[in-house]
Amino acid sequence: MSFGANVIVGGELERVGRLQSGRLDHPFMPLKTVPYIKGVLLEVPGMVGEYDIHFVPEFDIELISIAVGASEYHPKDHWSVFINQDEPKNYIFDEIYTKDLPEGAYLMAVKVVEKNVPITFRFNNEGGKAKYVWINFQCLRDED
Repeated sequence: MSFGANVIVGGELERVGRLQSGRLDHPFMPLKTVPYIKGVLLEVPGMVGEYDIHFVPEFDIELISIAVGASEYHPKDHWSVFINQDEPKNYIFDEIYTKDLPEGAYLMAVKVVEKNVPITFRFNNEGGKAKYVWINFQCLRDED
């Protein structure tokens, strides 16, 4: 016994214009092609408070994810990331609580960041213990 099936391609995604040459268009798929990962180290003193570190790209990038790890974890410690100015609309991660292991947070769409626009990583040390926080900004850039 055998049977046949018809497969309909396209549909809703093509109708709303999210497919470009058979793939999702920007920002759901990146335009840049060269991987670029910028690692930064934030040294947090043994005091409750907010501590910031900035990554200012020297060229246009598409941010695709952030990886965060710490030498010490406290259940109430949390972190945030915003681009340019500290305004609610500029936050791409807002009060992400630390877990007992490093964490990678992926964006569902790339975030375009222009050259010389700061990306701020803010760590809230609610536990009050000294620690190191390692942050990797995982990006794509254009070829030289």
